[in-house]
This record gives sequence, structure tokens and C-alpha cells, in this order.
Amino acid sequence: METLQILVRLAQLGGISASLVFLYLSYRLLEGEQQRPEGVRSDMLSAIRNFMFFSLAFLVLGVLTQAGQYLRERFFPQDDRTRIVLGNYTITTGTALPNKIALIEERGHDITLIRDADRSNYVVYVAIRPQQGMSFFNGEYPVLLGPYDFGTTAEFGVQLTSGQIASLGTGCIEYRVFGYYGTVLPATSNASAPFSPSTHRERIKLFDQQYACP
Repeated sequence: METLQILVRLAQLGGISASLVFLYLSYRLLEGEQQRPEGVRSDMLSAIRNFMFFSLAFLVLGVLTQAGQYLRERFFPQDDRTRIVLGNYTITTGTALPNKIALIEERGHDITLIRDADRSNYVVYVAIRPQQGMSFFNGEYPVLLGPYDFGTTAEFGVQLTSGQIASLGTGCIEYRVFGYYGTVLPATSNASAPFSPSTHRERIKLFDQQYACP
């Protein structure tokens, strides 16, 4: 009776456990058949063989299913993911300088986004620099707006100082939205202008990038 209870408990754990239970039962049936004083019955051996075959096939299918689920979750995540992007921005007439920006939240299943459960671990910065034709990770951004709470979905007025305006020049401008890990508002952030992404490589994630020209 105790053995039966153990088998029932194993079967409740899932397909792989159930298939192991079936293989164990097959073994017990085969053992019992071989110990018969009257001798082994060929029809019973055939039935046990078929039972073992289907149990083994069920086990392989269960393993493949579990492996497929792991690979899908690892490389094609289906959990909710999110990021903050520039929903809109307005520039001063005749320049590429921002006077308003709007941040919105964007959701999806893209692995490049962060998990929704991790949103409380990030704040958001908008980094701005003259267009330089290099990777977002290289160089410096003379203007850094933020930090903004990850839940921020609003429009902000931008008041640039004369020094910031001079640093951005009169040509095209790059806007980069970064998620910054490990800073909880309203605590003081470790990020400041001029912002160099390479010095924060372990803590930043690029959420969005846009360009503006006069």
C-alpha cells in the first residue's frame, strides 16, 4: 500500500514522473512474469514490451517538452517586458534643441527589454549630444536629463543652460533613453553630465534612440 501511495504521489508531479512510474511498473510486471513457475507467457511479454515502449516514448516526449520550455523561456521570453521610450519631443524653431520631451512606457516580449518585475530597480535618463556617428556606448553626452521614475509617463519642459546649448552646437542631435540599474528615487544618482556610458557599462540599458535636425 505504501508503494502505491508513493507511485501516486510521483504521478502527480507531472508527465516525466508519470512515465518513470510506468517504466517502473513495466519492470515489476516483467520481473513477475519471469518468476512464474509455469513459465513465461509470450503474449504477456509482448504486452509488457509494448507498455515499456510507450512509457519510454512518453518519457522522451516529456524531457523534450521540458527542454523546449526552458529554451523558449531562455531565448524567447514570454513574460511581460517593458521599457521607457521618447513618445514625443518638440524642438526650438530653427534648431534641434529640445524644449519639451514626453516619456511613455512600451511593453512587449522582446528579450532586449527588461522584465516588468525589475522595473522598480531602474530609473530613466535622457542623454543628449551632437550627432557624432558613433555607437551609443562610446563618447560623452554633455546633457543628461533625469533621473525619472520608471513609471513616469508625462511631458516635461526642458530648460537648457547657455553652457548646455553651446555644448550641443547648431547641427543634428542624438537623443538616447537609458535605463539605469540600481538607483532608487529620490536617492542621489551616480550618473551626471557629462555622461559617459562606458563608465556605467554594468548598470545601463539602452531603451530608445532618436535624432533631430534643424
